[in-house]
Amino acid sequence: MKKIILVVFFLGQLTISCESDVYKTKSGEYASVEGNFIAKFPNEPSLNIIDNKVGLQEYKIHHYGTSITPKKIFSLEYIDYPTNEINGYTDSELHTKTIENILFKLQNKFKLEYQEDIIQHGLKGKFFILEFKNETDREFGFVMGKLFRVKNRIYSVLYTGKNEKSVDPFMKSFRLLKSNNHN
Repeated sequence: MKKIILVVFFLGQLTISCESDVYKTKSGEYASVEGNFIAKFPNEPSLNIIDNKVGLQEYKIHHYGTSITPKKIFSLEYIDYPTNEINGYTDSELHTKTIENILFKLQNKFKLEYQEDIIQHGLKGKFFILEFKNETDREFGFVMGKLFRVKNRIYSVLYTGKNEKSVDPFMKSFRLLKSNNHN
């Protein structure tokens, strides 16, 4: 049986703020050389590196995030997994495990409302929407996400909050800096 514990994105045990390598492109998007991505954040994201340990394995979650208000949060995260730990899984299996882990970290207050396989800028991925299980909580918003696997790296593009005009451009803009790095 395959054994892997995927580290959940956006929450960890120890967060370290770092000087970011993010820069604004001529088109007004933000890019990261180390993260190898471009995305249309509504304003400049900050970088936090989150140390997380599962058993003996240590992971660093690179979290780039910004918000318009405390309840409208835009984030892009990635984790580089050891190749031997991730190679036995299909993209679909990894996407499913990651969504399950996100739901667990959100204390199972959300449910998976929608998901579909996507291709964005040549990257195969998974689009999903999580909404509160309790209908009265839905006024606070939802979680919209996209997951992409690039070799042993998993990218997570997430928006949390109410509908906002900046969400669509942000979610649709994610792509790699170097097109030859994806499968």
